[in-house]
Amino acid sequence: MVVDNKATITYVQLLKEDLVIIRLVPKDSPVPDYQPGQFITLGLPNPLEGGKIVRRAYSIASHPENRKYVELVIRWVRKPLPGRLTTQLFNAKEGDEILWLKPTGRALLINETLPNGEKDNRRIVCIGGGTGLAPFVSFAQHLHDIGDKREIIVLQGASYVDELSYKELLTELENDSIARGKDQWNFKYRAAISRPQEWFNRSWAGQVGRVETFLRP
Repeated sequence: MVVDNKATITYVQLLKEDLVIIRLVPKDSPVPDYQPGQFITLGLPNPLEGGKIVRRAYSIASHPENRKYVELVIRWVRKPLPGRLTTQLFNAKEGDEILWLKPTGRALLINETLPNGEKDNRRIVCIGGGTGLAPFVSFAQHLHDIGDKREIIVLQGASYVDELSYKELLTELENDSIARGKDQWNFKYRAAISRPQEWFNRSWAGQVGRVETFLRP
């Protein structure tokens, strides 16, 4: 039997009409333990389905060391049909209640050791587009807070500049790397815009094309 927990939506930042950052704070328990790269399942009763609880999983963008809230970045996909729960989330406001199940998932993990038990000192390259960047935002903050010394590169792709949802945060992490030195924190962030000819992107002076252009020789 599924046992839902309750949380309060404490923060809503609408980045654009179909992209939002939401923060949740559990009502009757502390922020749950989780690992970077995991997802959390949210749920709400759908009035169009007789109050049936509709649940969906969303990647967590906050990091485990942050015990104040769980943060998510969510895109509202409306074609061919709008998502049932996501549509409700885009109509939610601060103070609303939402249901959640404990974080889970092991498909996207960065280990500190190799299979033979030796320390893993290899470069970490995280590549994501749109909301697919969420787990890498979690990883970046986590690795920063635990003092990881490996080289970490985050590459982000987007169609429009206002879809670079964590550009400011990731730039701050890179600036910290410059200030402290790569021997203490070795982090780089790069972004690419795939539609530079669009009027809305007229101010963009960085990499153009899809995110995989960073990997071309």
